[in-house]
Amino acid sequence: MGQMRNGLLPLYGVFVATNASGLTAGGLAKGLEVFAIDVATGQKVWQWEQAYSQSYVPNATPTVISLITGVDGVNRLYAGDQEGRVWELDATTGVNVDNGNSVCASPPCNYPVFDAHSTAASPQPITTNIAIAKVPQTPDPGSAFANYPGHKLLLFGTAGTNWVPASVSGNIHATFWDQADRVPYQTGGWNLAHTINWSASQAQAYASTYGILQEISPGLPHTFGPGERMYGAITISGVRAYFATANGPVPNDIMLLNGRTTGASYYLDFQSANPTNPITTLPVPSYANYGGMTVFHNTSTGADDVIGLEVSKISKTSDSSGKSTANKALSVTGQGGQIYYLKSWIQRFFQ
Repeated sequence: MGQMRNGLLPLYGVFVATNASGLTAGGLAKGLEVFAIDVATGQKVWQWEQAYSQSYVPNATPTVISLITGVDGVNRLYAGDQEGRVWELDATTGVNVDNGNSVCASPPCNYPVFDAHSTAASPQPITTNIAIAKVPQTPDPGSAFANYPGHKLLLFGTAGTNWVPASVSGNIHATFWDQADRVPYQTGGWNLAHTINWSASQAQAYASTYGILQEISPGLPHTFGPGERMYGAITISGVRAYFATANGPVPNDIMLLNGRTTGASYYLDFQSANPTNPITTLPVPSYANYGGMTVFHNTSTGADDVIGLEVSKISKTSDSSGKSTANKALSVTGQGGQIYYLKSWIQRFFQ
């Protein structure tokens, strides 16, 4: 929810992403739809649609919308779809900000902000929020982000849904957001690493294949182990992004995660990430997390305490010592044939 400009008047709106209904004449059979709703009246302000073109992709519900605000309210929306693409929309009009029809040789050139290159063999739907972060002004020398002080990033993960085959691995992407870091599809110019000087047509070809945001390599994107995929929320805390994975399919309602589902928690440190292996594994939890972590900075130890909801307990991990404590452990998951869940983000103590 946020303030967007409608002419000269401020408008308080809520932004919703959903799958296409296909119920109206001329409506999409399947795809991504985004709506802007006027909070005061409940009226639709605008609607944006993007059809799915791949037969293997179901008409599943997308993840939540992410927003970037300016001096006059919300000005950009980010929406991920089931074909592995992220789209950047203008909050006032709902148009795709990255449309190149005016310059490309063969319109339509409706570029995504990023394309994860999903395939039938390895589907990569966007299955986390689109988190927004910023590299510190003085990243450590030699870190993965040493050459990008103060640059903004969009982070998101893939493959964490129930229709993706169990053997498929997910990825985490960290793409550079600033205008100077984008693919120069209108004029041509240098790529992110300043190793390729594109012509405008070459930049447009790249944008149509990969999107207009770039990410550093090696190290990112990071691919997880066999069958491990991302879901839920990426939490930005200070110079770190915390996130969770699960091994195997994740139901559309993450509150229905099987109590035996294993997983892991990680962080990406923008200050000192290793260029070739930037992802650090937290020692716990060993079971899947219910989709989000809360991070508290412990002033007495100087470490961050990471609170996560495992499927069988609430656990706290110190990112420096690696020690874990359980506020309240439940019975061993699966003991006596019983499966345990946390209900409504609160511990469930009853069978």
